[in-house]
Amino acid sequence: VTCKGVTALSETLAFNTALKVLSLKHNSISDLGVKAVAQMLENNLALQWLQMGYNHIGAVGALSLASVLRTTTTLQRLDVSHNGLERGGLEIASALGSNHSLVCINLSYTRASQDVCLVVVEALRVNTVLQELKLDGNPVGLNGGRFCIHALQNAACLKLLSLNNCDFSVVGPVGSTSS
Repeated sequence: VTCKGVTALSETLAFNTALKVLSLKHNSISDLGVKAVAQMLENNLALQWLQMGYNHIGAVGALSLASVLRTTTTLQRLDVSHNGLERGGLEIASALGSNHSLVCINLSYTRASQDVCLVVVEALRVNTVLQELKLDGNPVGLNGGRFCIHALQNAACLKLLSLNNCDFSVVGPVGSTSS
């Protein structure tokens, strides 16, 4: 799906009242396409599950998604796995603090660092609905692992925390040196 195609699809779905699940995985969608999807989510009151894994979403696209996550009341599941969100993951994690509809978020393989884990822990102090948090394959490091364990202690609603293939043996992000 091209950027033009995603924009057209988003415009069509903005006021759709029937579609509950939209899967846009493996489409090379960039930040501009994500912006169109985020604008659609501002008006769409039916969509409950958005799958955008395996695209080319970066920090700018993550910012667009974070903005809509702060206000949406219908989206329950979001998959942005296998995207290069990097520091944009911080914005999405922060938005979890004011989101009251998302029950599952998949941030696996998004280059999320220990900073993202810390922001998630802070957000979960006020978020009472998130039940599933997937952070597989991210370089969270030892401190990020500790932050996630802390989240389990303070978030009664969290039922699943997935940290497969995360490197807990390092203090900082994978590849950093510690002495």
